[in-house]
Amino acid sequence: SPEKYPRPGRGAAAIHQRNLHVRRRDSSAGYQRDPSSRRAVRAQAQCAILKSEDSQPLRTARITAGAAERKAKKAAKKAATAAAEAAATEKTADDAVQKIASDIEEAKASMAGGGSEEGTFWWLDQEFEEALKYMGPKQKEKALAARAGARKRSGTTKAP
Repeated sequence: SPEKYPRPGRGAAAIHQRNLHVRRRDSSAGYQRDPSSRRAVRAQAQCAILKSEDSQPLRTARITAGAAERKAKKAAKKAATAAAEAAATEKTADDAVQKIASDIEEAKASMAGGGSEEGTFWWLDQEFEEALKYMGPKQKEKALAARAGARKRSGTTKAP
């Protein structure tokens, strides 16, 4: 039975051609009931032509359309898997950024009052700022929030 609405893609034109072929053949067969009219004779001739045509191109197109559909499903499955892996990797990276920001602030708090903390703090801040350059906007926002939270917990109140 012909598909009413062919799917877009490589095989859609072939399915459309097949549907037209089937409709023509079926509509021509309907006129065979009354063989006396001119339209019926013409329809019988057209039906005979359509039945004698080689249907190999239509079968090939149907097979090609099926293969294209299977390929598309396989690609969609791979894309979904890759998206899930990317989300997991992003979560891991965010956790690592938060841990590093917390560790930096804890190190600052533990070194407070040691005499040479200004240089160490400056170095840790520079490292953090350098890491921020390579982060995306969302990751930057999370890292800055983590640093602010770590500063609040550790008691250092220097602005970022």
